[in-house]
Amino acid sequence: MTPRRVLVLRFGAYGDVLLTAAAVAALRRALPDARIAFGVRAELAEAVRHHPGVDELLVVEPGEGVWSYASKVRAFAPEAVLDLHGRLRSVALRVLLFPLPFVAVSQRSLWERVRVALGGKPRPTVSLLARFQDAVARLLGRVVPAEPRAAFSSPEAEDRAAALLAAAGVAGDRPLLGLSPGANWATKRWPAERYAEVARLALAEGWAVAVVGSAAEAALCAEVCAAAPGAADLGGRVDLATLPGFVSRCAAFVSNDSGPTHLALGLGVPTVAVFGSTDPAAVGVPEAAVARVAVDCGPCSFHGRRSCPRGDLRCLTEVSAAAVWARLASRTAATDR
Repeated sequence: MTPRRVLVLRFGAYGDVLLTAAAVAALRRALPDARIAFGVRAELAEAVRHHPGVDELLVVEPGEGVWSYASKVRAFAPEAVLDLHGRLRSVALRVLLFPLPFVAVSQRSLWERVRVALGGKPRPTVSLLARFQDAVARLLGRVVPAEPRAAFSSPEAEDRAAALLAAAGVAGDRPLLGLSPGANWATKRWPAERYAEVARLALAEGWAVAVVGSAAEAALCAEVCAAAPGAADLGGRVDLATLPGFVSRCAAFVSNDSGPTHLALGLGVPTVAVFGSTDPAAVGVPEAAVARVAVDCGPCSFHGRRSCPRGDLRCLTEVSAAAVWARLASRTAATDR
């Protein structure tokens, strides 16, 4: 039976929610007349609010328990659930909503996780993007054409971003380089001084530069801007609702293995992402958009670590600003052709 109402689940994190966009587009193309709802944490709802394949959001409010959320799902009355989360909350929902059919994204095997925990290298054979796509195919019982990576902004977000940039003195007649130096894990954060070096190189070439980050990353953004006079500090001022509008205004973007990278790539902005402890193949970031160095100990993690096991963070500190700037130049030149 072809489902007429489908619930897609991916509660977090920001980057992973963004990575569901292609799978949702594939689902929409396969089920053009179905009503599709998306389950996500309230603070991340902006990541999917403007997806044209999503008809309704079922948000998990702060502190909301699984019993309450199960009631929301029952009210939506899905005929099938595409579980792209696959963690404790969605497993609990599967139990509470039995016999509602669930199809879950494939997870890494226990052996893979144990091997990495014991010091082995993570070797993803399938990207998260591909695993999401496979889950759609299993839900529908047939192969579905793959959709490209995507992200979505809105005119309101772009207007708010324009106002913030104008208030920060960023002239609209110069190409804008966006820098996002933050990441949840320490082993995914390229040093602030390297971001400052890239900012100085861009400013010397006539670019405008703006640095963005969450409120928790405001000090990091300020550190970058202090070492790169002329860069606009928007740390803590661009929320997730406005971030797509900001990124869409950028002529180029530099970030870490983090949500803003997936946003920029999805919006089609020429992007360079610095990878350290993690493998870009795990999240489907194209090699042309990656800056990294080969070290004998890396990659060492699927998701990132709180600290470097060897204490030197060579996988990030050995990535030079010059290499990132050169990669960015090739990305923007390819876009211009």
